Amino acid sequence: MDEEFTRGQERPKGGVPGAQIGAGGAPEGVMSLPPVLVSVPFSKSILQRSLLAAAWAGGETMLTFPTDPGPPGSQGADVADLILALGALGLGIRPGPGRASGERTWQLSAPGFSCLGNVTLALGESGTAARFCTAALAFAGIPGSIRSVAVSGSMLGRRSDALIVSLRAAGCDVQGAASGAWPLGFDSVSMPRELRLENASSSQEVSALLFALAFQGGGQLTVQGPIPSRPYVTMTCAVLDMFGVGIEQDRTAGCHVYDVRSDPAGDLAEGQHALTIEADASAAAVAWAAGLICSRPVEVSQVVRQGMQGDARILALLQDSGAELISPRAHSWRVQGTLSKGWQVDLSDTPDLAPPLVALAGCLALGHFGKPRASRFTGLGTLQGKESPRLTVLCEALNRIGIAAQSGADWLEIPIGQAVTDPVELSACGDHRMAFAFGLLALAVPSIRVLGRDCVGKSWPTFWADLDLIRGGPAPNTAPK
Repeated sequence: MDEEFTRGQERPKGGVPGAQIGAGGAPEGVMSLPPVLVSVPFSKSILQRSLLAAAWAGGETMLTFPTDPGPPGSQGADVADLILALGALGLGIRPGPGRASGERTWQLSAPGFSCLGNVTLALGESGTAARFCTAALAFAGIPGSIRSVAVSGSMLGRRSDALIVSLRAAGCDVQGAASGAWPLGFDSVSMPRELRLENASSSQEVSALLFALAFQGGGQLTVQGPIPSRPYVTMTCAVLDMFGVGIEQDRTAGCHVYDVRSDPAGDLAEGQHALTIEADASAAAVAWAAGLICSRPVEVSQVVRQGMQGDARILALLQDSGAELISPRAHSWRVQGTLSKGWQVDLSDTPDLAPPLVALAGCLALGHFGKPRASRFTGLGTLQGKESPRLTVLCEALNRIGIAAQSGADWLEIPIGQAVTDPVELSACGDHRMAFAFGLLALAVPSIRVLGRDCVGKSWPTFWADLDLIRGGPAPNTAPK
């Protein structure tokens, strides 16, 4: 197949004359370097939805992965915790029948949740799993059963007020350590035909209630107010569609109404479902950002630009700033070249792109790609409620490396700065995405030392090795302290 080319702005041959990799530009002849092929993790968001759907629906489900998924539980702590929890409810996972010949599949089997009784689930640090399973346990199985959802680490004390209010309005008396915060306990109730959610703080709250309606006979969900990161709700609808669930959406002024149609005695009961798990677009964004900073072409496969993930938008954003995109084969993307302008962009639909884009914008502001450029991001209001207060953490990190960044309730402004030369320690604050961002910044500012590196095990256990692969050697200043 001939290569398909999508070109951004022209760049000077060889980048910034006399620059060194990792220290401010591309050396002469850099574009003759072969591309670095990086296998990023597959989408945990799609996988977690698929696992819960398979467990709840029951029957047999086949998952196909872009790369060898490895044994169940080796995909990061968030997925491992969910697999253990759903395994306790009867979900079985075995390699696909063609594993020996390179088939990248899992065969799932489960009895379903129709007879579910008293249950306690331990879900670790995954906000996705906590919200989805809280809604599942509120309604699935035998009404009046005692249910509890336990979490650990950065999830302790995290809130989901809108979801808890919605469950209480549906008759579920949710009790927690603090109002709207995990760990939570409650007795299950019968599923009502109508649910209402107001002032959602996360798209996961919307998706959790759609799952509940889908697997408990259908109904209507009314969401009052804006939906943060709405492409993730689209992802949820796409996964549910694979299980024969139909969802129609009607938008009116300030309101989203979802009509969910499902037949537990029909498509769900047939129990033969198949889903494909895409490569994680937000992880690919980090890999491509690292390649741009290090002046190395980076290629990632199985990123579906028009697939389930809104974060595939990263390709357009990188091209807008001057990067060159090459697609050598279907769903394979190589990013190379340099960046020539900053961003003025709203990330309200794709906040997980903020960490790598802020890191790249920091490099632009410091003149790493040539003439210094400023950037401004909006739509970041949900970042403060993540594993760390990400907006604050990112802004403070930029300040410490020589950029007088400023932030507000939902925006971050990154002006031109001057990189510090003294050693700087940046703590990831137990947040995998902060570790990704600071690892990228350390490629351009050698005086940065990233602390708390191990938190990447939640979603990308091989991140630091992959970063070294892109860089072309180990980065001493990112070693554990």
